[in-house]
Amino acid sequence: MKKRMAIMLIICIIIFGGIVGFYFFKQAMIKKFLSKFAPPPATVTTSQVATTTWKPYIEAIGSLKAKESIQIAPELAGKITHIYFKSGQYIEKGAPLVDLNTATQQAQLKADIAQLNLAKINHKRDAAVYKKRAISKSNLDSSFSKLEAQQAAVEGDKAMIAKMHLVAPFSGRLGIREVSLGQYIAPPPATGGNVVQLNSIDPILVQFNMPQQQLAQLHIGQKLRIMVDTYPNTIFTGVITATNGGVTETSRTILVEADVSNPDHKLVPGMFVNVHVLLPPEPNVIIVPQTAVVYSLYGNSVYVVGKDKKVTQTFITIGQTQDINIAVLKGLKPGDVVVTSGQLKLHNGSQIVVNNKLLPN
Repeated sequence: MKKRMAIMLIICIIIFGGIVGFYFFKQAMIKKFLSKFAPPPATVTTSQVATTTWKPYIEAIGSLKAKESIQIAPELAGKITHIYFKSGQYIEKGAPLVDLNTATQQAQLKADIAQLNLAKINHKRDAAVYKKRAISKSNLDSSFSKLEAQQAAVEGDKAMIAKMHLVAPFSGRLGIREVSLGQYIAPPPATGGNVVQLNSIDPILVQFNMPQQQLAQLHIGQKLRIMVDTYPNTIFTGVITATNGGVTETSRTILVEADVSNPDHKLVPGMFVNVHVLLPPEPNVIIVPQTAVVYSLYGNSVYVVGKDKKVTQTFITIGQTQDINIAVLKGLKPGDVVVTSGQLKLHNGSQIVVNNKLLPN
């Protein structure tokens, strides 16, 4: 009995060992077979690292403001007899806006002109009589004083009439009309006294804050570029015209103001803009296409192509971006070749095939 059990045990061990041995033999043969098949090389596009004269800038967020901005309002009360403008219209300096009723002032002017003519006649007669010593010098002086008073009254009437004719004090864009024909208006703070808003928008002002650490890099006349999301493909140019008298204590920033050319009147007050204050150019700055950079939490990197067409992941320090390029401060040298598309298929040591006819991913 014991002998039979021993034989059965030996047979089981032999069978189990054969199965295990066959499994490991199969795995070894499969591994040997697969080792003959390397993965196909990844197809990528590349670009050679170059140097250029870089134009650095300081970034800021700003807002647009009219160079001149007023509410057109009358100096005297009156009824509107004529409106010359339309809402949103661009007008030149001196263009008529509104006429107020001047009937009373015109009547007063006629009366004062009549009194002026009489004063001229009286003074002329007194001057002739004075030459004959028929009247005293004081009488002549009195008639001359009356003449001057009437001249002043006429000038005052004309000034009053002129104030009833409202014109644009400077060129600019009008806002929404706030009055109607026949409406009675009075100078502010009376309700309904404003006629229309007028903003000067060429040039237009941009105001932005800069940290105090960058104050030394700013100066009057420094050029800048303005970008606004309303016109994503348009760059507006300007120059710094003023800085505030001091740094704000709460934020440690200084307010900067610049004139921006706006001949097409695309920019309007209140717009939110991106500002690039241009700094002196820097020669021999290393640049690569932005598509070459792989961004990650562990650092930014590029894949550098070796002579054997294998890639090496290289970590770099990047600077500012301009157009399609990005400045590389550390990690690359001129002449290096970097992968610009197809990085998702790569790892250290990957074999590649370069096909620069392909479009970037």
